[in-house]
Amino acid sequence: MATTPWLTVTIEASTTHAQDASEAPPEVHVHPGGQGLWVARMAESLGADAVVCGPFGGEAGIALRALAEAEGIELRAVAYGGGNGVYVHDRREGERATVAERPAAPLDRHELDDLYGTVLVEGLEAEVTVLTGADPAHVLPRRCSPAWCATCARPAAPSSRTCRATPPARTRRPAAAC
Repeated sequence: MATTPWLTVTIEASTTHAQDASEAPPEVHVHPGGQGLWVARMAESLGADAVVCGPFGGEAGIALRALAEAEGIELRAVAYGGGNGVYVHDRREGERATVAERPAAPLDRHELDDLYGTVLVEGLEAEVTVLTGADPAHVLPRRCSPAWCATCARPAAPSSRTCRATPPARTRRPAAAC
């Protein structure tokens, strides 16, 4: 479960070898970010098939979905009126400087219900469900994390299903115990 996918924009110094480095245009990288998407990438790099459940909305959400899908990340997107968070970091001087940041808005109760239902359906099909944290934390009510773990810890039938307090990427193969 990716409770807070971020659209990340990073500006870096050019890696081209121009005679005058000040003349070389900077490199601009745009990526889908946030814990849930990073966990899914890691699980896939270990051979697992991951499915990311999360809220996607606003202009940032449209871009996030397109970028994640272009990377081959399977999504179960929940409509989100508040819109995803975005940050722009400038690393041209070697240190990260925040140029702009717009954090995600809290999910309303209907969006939370849709997210819970989506994660529950995907989680029941998974051998492992990973719950990642929310950044910023106010996107989810405080009561959410313990409820997720209680649901994961009580599967209907004996299985190898586990719950880690970190929203869910779903894996289909036990090779990646996230």
